[in-house]
Amino acid sequence: MVHIIAIGAGGGGGGGFSKTSTQTGAGGGGGASGSISSLTIPAILITDTLKINVGIGGSGGNGGNGTPNGVGTSGTAGLATSVDLSYGFSAATTLLLRANGGGGGGGGITSGVAGTAGTAPVATTTVNCMYYHLGTFYSIAGIAGAAGGTSGAGGSSILGTNNVSIPSLSISSGAGGGGSGSGANNTSQTGGAVNITAGALTVANPGGPLDFPGNNGYIKFGPLISMGGSGGSSRTNVAPWTGKNGGNGAPGSGGGGGGTGNGTNGGIGGNGGKGGDGLVIITCF
Repeated sequence: MVHIIAIGAGGGGGGGFSKTSTQTGAGGGGGASGSISSLTIPAILITDTLKINVGIGGSGGNGGNGTPNGVGTSGTAGLATSVDLSYGFSAATTLLLRANGGGGGGGGITSGVAGTAGTAPVATTTVNCMYYHLGTFYSIAGIAGAAGGTSGAGGSSILGTNNVSIPSLSISSGAGGGGSGSGANNTSQTGGAVNITAGALTVANPGGPLDFPGNNGYIKFGPLISMGGSGGSSRTNVAPWTGKNGGNGAPGSGGGGGGTGNGTNGGIGGNGGKGGDGLVIITCF
């Protein structure tokens, strides 16, 4: 028997806005995670050699360019991961398993309009995997990213409940970048955090504290946990006025959004973090 797990690549985080002192901040949104697909199949029913195409994680968006009203750009989507029979490559007749990549987080585009959350990819359907009927097939959708912050901290990517299934815990999206208040409330804010909670299991990747970038995600096994990048903090009320970058996602997870900068004083918005590349795990037994 052969068991295959495919995980799509995570989306990149969006870049933060560079604002004036009188505007409200707009952090970049976090990238979505990839989807997960698995197949258990008798080895005799597939080719001895498989072709594996691991999806590349989405690039983080650029922060606003250091001028007032500097617009942050969106992160790009992660690419799909696929496993094919040896005589083909992602064609309908040779595709054995596929997992879709996550959407990129939006950039902070204007006062109080934070970057949108990266769109969660759909689960792979049996239409995309024509050999599913020869084994046991399962696929689960990815997880949307978190929106960037406006007048407060970046949005947190909070995943799972006491009743969540284990596949939902394996990978995570990215958190949003920190926003900022306006005028007298022109204070810097922290980036969003990534939190996974299910019963007694709690795993966290804290957001970037004031004047710090978001933390990169990490991966661990037993059980498999892959964390998205947390959001970068804003830097709007004191030099050097530059928003901090979002953290990079671990395999299959989204990148964090960049924090808001103060463009009136030449500060740029933080860049979004890169989405994690996809992942394939094959076990024979």
